[in-house]
Amino acid sequence: MEGEMAHGRAAPPATAGPFSVRVGGRVLLFLLFLLLLVLLGSRPLSAATNLGTEEQRLRQRRDQRGRQQRTEVPDARLLPETVAPLTAEPPVESPCFTIDKLRLTIPASILRRHPGTAALLRPGDRLFFLQGELRRYRGRCLGTAGINLIVRRLTALQIDRGFTTTRIAIPEQDLSFGRLRLELIPGLIRNLETNRGRC
Repeated sequence: MEGEMAHGRAAPPATAGPFSVRVGGRVLLFLLFLLLLVLLGSRPLSAATNLGTEEQRLRQRRDQRGRQQRTEVPDARLLPETVAPLTAEPPVESPCFTIDKLRLTIPASILRRHPGTAALLRPGDRLFFLQGELRRYRGRCLGTAGINLIVRRLTALQIDRGFTTTRIAIPEQDLSFGRLRLELIPGLIRNLETNRGRC
């Protein structure tokens, strides 16, 4: 029994050679941890490489699109909007409201920020003629299509005079009182850019 058990411990194998090492549980866990660390550590490196090449491809595409946009010259001409002749009558429609008073105003919020725009609709000024065009529709029974026709006509007239960024809007309102109010939204140009830079 001498080789089998001494003081409650198992005896080392009798055939242990010079290279056999007794490895404890902690050392084995440490070696497994190192192996996992090496295996898992190589993955983020390849993922980072993939992300780097993907970012590079995206950057190249963006640069190519930017070069394309700079070389393409946009067509700055406005296509004429299809507008019924100025002599055409608003369509007969239902429901419609007899409109006795028509006004074209500039919204108060715009007047506060840009007080000079108030002059656009004063007698003798550049867009005052639109007020006269509105008078043609006094006493008419107008519905949605008729009001939209008026807005399209006024817009075409102002574009003909060079006011290409100015718009006419229809604010929310009750037409049953016989009043129609349209809003003139002046187009304001902050700066102009050309292919060679700012003007």
